[in-house]
Amino acid sequence: MCYSKLEIQAVKAEAEELRRQVQDARSKAGAEEEKLAAAGREHAEQLLSLTAELTAVKTEWEATSKLQSQIYEQELAAAIEAAVLAAELRVREEEAEKRQDLLAQVRACSLSFLHSVSALRSVSI
Repeated sequence: MCYSKLEIQAVKAEAEELRRQVQDARSKAGAEEEKLAAAGREHAEQLLSLTAELTAVKTEWEATSKLQSQIYEQELAAAIEAAVLAAELRVREEEAEKRQDLLAQVRACSLSFLHSVSALRSVSI
């Protein structure tokens, strides 16, 4: 088979055009790949930053939670102590009332005794 010079040049031109298209496609793919790699690195950096922020928030929450637990325990201890002190105060008040009642009874008995002694003296005389 014999090809004319013109046909050979046309095939060479077409091959050259296809080679350029392949090279352009490779260049575009390489540029696109670089863009994707850059976007991937940026997303990885953002993910690391968000992870660090999340860790900081978690640490702060745990510290706050622990502090709230300590505050609750202190408030509970204070409430229990206040209840114990109130109960002790009630007991002391009740004891004081009983003492006052006993003292009033002793005074009444003493007065009654003094009246009896006085009455006995007046009878003896």
